[in-house]
Formats: sequence, structure tokens, C-alpha cells
Amino acid sequence: MDVSGREFDFIRSVQVYSVDYNAFSGSTGDGSRDVCHVNRSRNTLGEYGPNGQFTQTHISVSQVPSWTGSDLPAGQTCEAEGRWRGVSIGYETVSQGNVRSFQTETFRY
Repeated sequence: MDVSGREFDFIRSVQVYSVDYNAFSGSTGDGSRDVCHVNRSRNTLGEYGPNGQFTQTHISVSQVPSWTGSDLPAGQTCEAEGRWRGVSIGYETVSQGNVRSFQTETFRY
């Protein structure tokens, strides 16, 4: 299905972030150096292309936008530290006055 026309801007504007991340700063077992312990990092961005195909790309937790609510603080040795699991959907809407705005919904689980 061709969704490349302007009337399908809404579909192409959809961004789906799936975040399942858990990490904490610590040290090696013998205490010789500080390390980042990443227990889980499964993060993807899903988007619709001009032909309606949905694709997912693996991303770093640092690429997840703040509007998802997954703002994890930087750790001593981790790019982000803590636990966050959820799906966030962002999309563009157009009002009757042709005003565009970006809407978001986040679902934690």
C-alpha cells in the first residue's frame, strides 16, 4: 500500500519506542575497577515507511527521547542507570486550522 501522499502524514509520523533496560554502576568482582552492569538492554524504534511497511531498529538507551518518560540518570560508569520498561508511541496530528502538533502516549509494564 502506498502511503507516501500528504494525506498519510499521520501514519508516517508514528514512532514506537519499546524500552526494556536495566543497568547499575558497580565494580568488578575483585573491586579493581568500576564497571557498568547492564542486566538488560532491549530497545527498539519502530516506524512506518512510504509503502506502509513497519520496521524496527535496535537503538541505544541514550537514543530514546525524553518524551517517553524513560529519563534514566547517567551513572558513574553507565550511560544510563536504573530500570525502565515500557512502550511509547508518538504521532503528529493536524487540527482543523491546519496546526500540527506532536502527541504521545506511554505505557509502562
